[in-house]
Amino acid sequence: MNDVGVLQEEIENLNSQLKVLDIRADHLSNYLSSIENHNITEISSKYNEAGNLLLHLKHDSIRRLEKKLERDMESMDQRIETLLMQIKAKHEHSLRSVDKKTSQDALIECEIQEIFEISVCRKMNSSSIGKASRSKSRMNKRENREPNVDDVDFDDEID
Repeated sequence: MNDVGVLQEEIENLNSQLKVLDIRADHLSNYLSSIENHNITEISSKYNEAGNLLLHLKHDSIRRLEKKLERDMESMDQRIETLLMQIKAKHEHSLRSVDKKTSQDALIECEIQEIFEISVCRKMNSSSIGKASRSKSRMNKRENREPNVDDVDFDDEID
C-alpha cells in the first residue's frame, strides 16, 4: 500500500504542477494575444496613417497638376490667340492681294480682249483683201476664156 500512496502523492503532485503549467500557459496565451492585438492595432494605425498620407499626397499632387494645367491652358490660349491674329492678318493681306490681283487680272483680260479683237479685225481685213484680190483674178481669167461648167467656183457665190 505504500506504493499506492506514493503513487497517489506523485499523481497529486503532477496534477498540481499541471494546474500551474495550465495557469502559466493561460498567462502566456493572454500575453501573446495582447501583444498580437497591440501589433494588429499598431499595424492598422500605421496602415491608416500611410493611407492618409497617400491621400494627402494625392490631393497635393492633383492640386499641383491642376495649377500646372491651368498655366498650360492659359499659355495655349495665348498661343491660339496669337495664331488667330496672325491668320486674320494674313487673310486680310491675302484679300487685299486678291483685290489687287483681281483688278490687275481684269486689266490684263481687257488688254488681251483688245489684242484679240484687233487681231480678228486684221484677219478679217486681210482675208477680205485676199478674197477681193482672188475674186478679181478669177474674174479676169473668166473674161479671158469661155465659161465651162467645171470651172464654176461656187465659193464666190457664197461669199
